[in-house]
Amino acid sequence: MNIHPVCIIYTQDEALLRRLRGFLGSMTRVQHAGRPASLLTSCRQFDPALLLVDLCAEDAQRLIAQIAREHQDSLLIALAPGGLEDVADIERLGVWSILDAETDRRGVQSTIRCATDHLTLLEENRVLRAEPAPNRSAPAAGHGREESGALPSSLYHFSRAFQHFDKVETMLETLSEGIANWAKVARVGVFASVHPGEPYRLYAGLKCLEGTDQLEFTEEDALLCWMRVNPHLIARSTLHHIGDSAQAALLKQILDTLGAEAVIPLHGAGRITGWVFFGRRVTGLPFEESALEELVVLAEHMSIILENALLYEEVGVQKSLSDTLLHSIPAGIMAVDERMTVRSFNDEAARILHRDAGELLGGPVSRLGSQLADLFIRCLRGETLERQEWTDPATKRNLLLQTRRLHDAGKGLGAVLIIQDVTEERKLREKQDRIERAAFWTELAAAISHEVRNPLVAISTFAQLLPERYDDADFRENFSALARNEIERLNKLLDQINAFANPPRLDFQPVQVRDVLDKSIEVARTRVAFNGTTVKVEAMPDLPAIRGDRTSLVDCFAHLITNSVEASAGISGPRIEVAARMAQGPGNKDGVVISVTDNGRGIPLEISEKIFSPFCSMKARGIGLGLPIVKRTVTDHNGKVTIETSDKGTTVAVELPVGAAEKTEEVEA
Repeated sequence: MNIHPVCIIYTQDEALLRRLRGFLGSMTRVQHAGRPASLLTSCRQFDPALLLVDLCAEDAQRLIAQIAREHQDSLLIALAPGGLEDVADIERLGVWSILDAETDRRGVQSTIRCATDHLTLLEENRVLRAEPAPNRSAPAAGHGREESGALPSSLYHFSRAFQHFDKVETMLETLSEGIANWAKVARVGVFASVHPGEPYRLYAGLKCLEGTDQLEFTEEDALLCWMRVNPHLIARSTLHHIGDSAQAALLKQILDTLGAEAVIPLHGAGRITGWVFFGRRVTGLPFEESALEELVVLAEHMSIILENALLYEEVGVQKSLSDTLLHSIPAGIMAVDERMTVRSFNDEAARILHRDAGELLGGPVSRLGSQLADLFIRCLRGETLERQEWTDPATKRNLLLQTRRLHDAGKGLGAVLIIQDVTEERKLREKQDRIERAAFWTELAAAISHEVRNPLVAISTFAQLLPERYDDADFRENFSALARNEIERLNKLLDQINAFANPPRLDFQPVQVRDVLDKSIEVARTRVAFNGTTVKVEAMPDLPAIRGDRTSLVDCFAHLITNSVEASAGISGPRIEVAARMAQGPGNKDGVVISVTDNGRGIPLEISEKIFSPFCSMKARGIGLGLPIVKRTVTDHNGKVTIETSDKGTTVAVELPVGAAEKTEEVEA
């Protein structure tokens, strides 16, 4: 066992103090004295002590002489400035050694190591010479069992400590006062380590020696090592029972350092949480054996109180952390227990719903209104709500709601409602839709102007030549045929634009995917000649039905197949693969993916970004409404469409949810 000795450094030089602390931190417990009075107090407290006295400090030589007279067992080391030549006068003052203040780390540590070994040897010899006091176990006159019966009455003094259960330091201060009052001692102190790994320091004390509040002990300190091996009290009156004189000497040093007659460890949570130390009785008499036994019982109660207080503090920290986290989440969160009582209501929920959390917490969920209360009731019954938009009738805000059941080890605890205010997002989305519609109609007007201008130019040219060449029968026949063809083209263009701009209302019904694909291929064959292009359809067995409009879905996939046939025309071995499968990946288990793949020339890079725009076409006579119709149909069915293309072919994948909600309003182009 090796308890680090106390090394008192007397100096007013902060740089020298920091340097010595760095040198000696691993060897001793450094105690700084900056004034003559504090130096003399520390010498009395830690006698015998090891002192390093800066000769440049105030009254250094006078203090050395006084300490050498009054504390003959203490070791004095003078710290001399580098230029000091006459050291004879300093040696005559009684110093043990003179050390150059500029000495390096190795030199300082070597000197201090020799000094501490010398002090340890002196203390062991002193313990060996001391004779045990006779009949130490016998109670002193006037301090027998009549005082030991006072332990139950001490509970009166401790009851006030429980009023500060949430503040460990305040609670320990109150306990210290109660202990001093009951045990009739003048000095009490409690060292504690609140969290594992933290040093042990003085948390509460009454009339403790100066400098006690600066002491710190670590888990590796010899005192803690001794307590872990010997989980009983350390008492000055029982030191002679310790067979190892070195251990007895070092424990006496601890008692002297604390100014204590007894030190009792406090245990809890599987570790030493601290210790309580007691000075002498106010009468000056030592503790008899029966009193020490009662102090041990008292310490056991303190251990339980301290452990519970630390647990309470930890719970408080965790609750504070969870509350802070809950109120910082940018979403409204409300929770109820199994009895439909509101237990949590964060700041964002209060802001979104314009409700005061204080009025709702602890009350029935019905105070939130029937609609929100119904969501909680359904959730507690097992009906979890994934995502549902709802308009608060009081605030007219658009809210996105989700519910979750709360469980702990299979036991239901309640339900939570998550609220997100999507009002601004909806406004931005509507604004973006208006911008896109405006851009669409601008683009449409430009495209119509371009598409109409070509036939009108042809008709206008022939009409201008007609008066001159009216008698030419071939000219009249060509003019008539051209006019009919161009007018038919204009009518077809206008019909397609009208159909695109005014889609029919969709009729959502359960639809089989394979049936839609087979019908789409039939429709595609009526629109374009396949010319040897092979079409292969693969659909996973037992695909669930999707809820959609059969006519619009057939037209959607017919456009895709038609585009693939035209893209594959003119290449060797044209083929098209149509596949249907369940969506892969987390969150997509309720979706069906239908892909159309060809081995055509692919989509040029310059038009790939605007492929879904109206009148964007790779065909010389095409008007480019096929893919826009596909995009609109997929959007109406709450799905999504993606395109992958290269010079080896193109794949268009359409993902549709199973059981898609029916649209109740028409979607404008």
